[in-house]
Amino acid sequence: MIHMLERLPDVERRAELAEFVCSAFDSLPRADQRRWAAFYVNGLLTVPRRKSIRNMADGHLVDSTVQSLQQFVNQSPWDWSPIRGKLIDFVAEKASPQAWILDRMVIPKRGAHSVGVARRFIPEQGRTMNSQLGAGLFLAGAGYSVPVDWSIVLSGKWATDEGWRAKSRVPGEVVGADEAGTMLGLVGTHLPAETGRLPGILLADFCGNPAATQLVPALARRGTPFLVQVDEAQEAVGMPRPMTRPARHAEHQHSRTTVGELFRMLGRQRALSPLRGTDDACTLVLSALVRLPTRMPAGDGPRPYVTQRLVVEWPVCENETVRYWLTNLGHDRLAELPGFISLLRGHRSELAALRNDFGVLDFEGRSFPGWHHHMTLVSAAFTYDRLARRGTPGVVRRREISRIGPECGGEPVTLAG
Repeated sequence: MIHMLERLPDVERRAELAEFVCSAFDSLPRADQRRWAAFYVNGLLTVPRRKSIRNMADGHLVDSTVQSLQQFVNQSPWDWSPIRGKLIDFVAEKASPQAWILDRMVIPKRGAHSVGVARRFIPEQGRTMNSQLGAGLFLAGAGYSVPVDWSIVLSGKWATDEGWRAKSRVPGEVVGADEAGTMLGLVGTHLPAETGRLPGILLADFCGNPAATQLVPALARRGTPFLVQVDEAQEAVGMPRPMTRPARHAEHQHSRTTVGELFRMLGRQRALSPLRGTDDACTLVLSALVRLPTRMPAGDGPRPYVTQRLVVEWPVCENETVRYWLTNLGHDRLAELPGFISLLRGHRSELAALRNDFGVLDFEGRSFPGWHHHMTLVSAAFTYDRLARRGTPGVVRRREISRIGPECGGEPVTLAG
């Protein structure tokens, strides 16, 4: 089994980690694969700073360990899908998730050969940079948000050039797509449909995301229940005041504008309603029905629209930012909105921890399978840390890995750090 000796050794904790690793990776067909999965997960949990393969192998037959880990992550043809399914099952059973969260992960890269890498403008950085762009789907609840599925954006040459795709081992059945298509494909795998075990609502922060104009209407068309934060420049159409023209001219009574302008217009008309249960000394939460175009502009002809609700966090205190949200939840679920907004805020700090402390940026391979293997192992380590290992006392001073004992089909190997 795999275990960690901490300042306050805990036999139960060590057994818990062993059980988690064995369960999550039981679909791997060979014992040596399960051993290296455990080694990698433990390294992501315990190695400080950069989680490179060499740093994880430090002190333990470095050359052979590095070679074996690289083989396991980059060349070994194991399927990551069953492992991600096990993570979903674990979160559903352990933590009663309240929402799915869709997010993007920008991974800076040097050179042009890592799968999916491209020069792209990154709004959060305010500049164009060489990067991979991953789409992640998280399960979130009170105090946690953990990644359970991933896709990588394959556009440009990665979608059309067979030479580049073959070099990076992109399977033929994997179709290239832009950011919006990649995110929607990921959502379509898991939503809609509330099962009782898993939530049926999707949360996302689309501020600064150039794909938002495509994503919001597409989610509405699909019938996915959602609450998404948007920029004030997001396109919208206001619902009319009481009819003053014949019904056949109703389309022209809707003012095509942005959510920011619409908020100001509705405010002047006193058409915004406070949400119950959201009284705050510094923030008013207001809402109104709006209509959104269901597709991008395509000429001057009429377009179909869908009705949604604009939710605005309007700060009374100075120097605070107005925040805009769009949702297609019905009136009977409006009381849930503040809780969902709180979940998304908590997710942002979890995403920063995942990015900075769990090796997301440290993958050194170039292949499509390697990227998915690494992100799956990162997801397993983060899920364990947040939901199984929570509350562990003390600081890791020494780690001892008896990697995958008899119950998982391996031989014990010890690494002192």
